Amino acid sequence: MMMTQKVMLFNVQSQLAIDLNCSIDDLNGEKDSIIFVEAKENPGCRPFPRKARYFEILSMGKSIVVSATPERLFIAKTQMQGINRDTVFSLPFIRGLYLHFLPDVKRIKPMSPPNFFSFELIKREEVVRLFDVARFNEAIIYDTNLPWQTDLAVLAK
Repeated sequence: MMMTQKVMLFNVQSQLAIDLNCSIDDLNGEKDSIIFVEAKENPGCRPFPRKARYFEILSMGKSIVVSATPERLFIAKTQMQGINRDTVFSLPFIRGLYLHFLPDVKRIKPMSPPNFFSFELIKREEVVRLFDVARFNEAIIYDTNLPWQTDLAVLAK
């Protein structure tokens, strides 16, 4: 079954809504808006560790969602209400920005490997053998103390 763009976006937004304690509608605002929600570990949230004082901000489309513990949420509201999105993301306490993109499933096409290349599919159980290779220590996650791991990798040779 081929995943459609609509299904992929729904899956991503459903997980983000659980993780941030907001609604899918909050992520799809029609106009520039900042939504403030109290952080909560909902059933089905991803197992990322959260400290006692927690703050996360996400921008999707025209919406900005701020999910935080009460103390941090109060500070965020004080600093962010009434300002535009560019100013929000230039505030001094906003750092560690990461951009994530969804692929355009209509443009993904199967392709043959270039001449003299082969590809090896490496599953989670086998990832450990790559971890000691210095070239891969920033590309894969293998730490049994963390709730997330690299589940799949493709090695080009």
